[in-house]
Amino acid sequence: MVFGIKNRRTTWTSIWGDQYKGQATAGSGDTAFECSMRGYKKMANEIIKLSLVAFTANTAIIEQFLDMLSLKYLAVSVDMTYTFMLGFGGWAGYLVAALYYFGLEFGYADMMCEFSGYGNLVIHYLGLAVSFGGGL
Repeated sequence: MVFGIKNRRTTWTSIWGDQYKGQATAGSGDTAFECSMRGYKKMANEIIKLSLVAFTANTAIIEQFLDMLSLKYLAVSVDMTYTFMLGFGGWAGYLVAALYYFGLEFGYADMMCEFSGYGNLVIHYLGLAVSFGGGL
């Protein structure tokens, strides 16, 4: 027993491991959302990708233009800024997953999972609109 926590490894494995089969889901088919750390991280990454779609489409052009003007350090800073913004989704997903796991303890997880499923549905159709229906 470490710091009053019994069987700590089992607790962590049951929450974060693949063998935990009790995860709630919202929706069905292609738009099904798994209310887990993996599901919330994926959802946050999709939100970031969709919100940066205009910047993503023009990043190479912006960098080439700045390089052409001999502003190579500014071009590198644009690339680093883009990489930072893409990385933001990772920790944001972990934060939302932590809120969900707190909800399992305090009783609001079912409602959060249902609303997250609706949000995932919106993200799915926005992704289709951005890709001009390529995923149909």
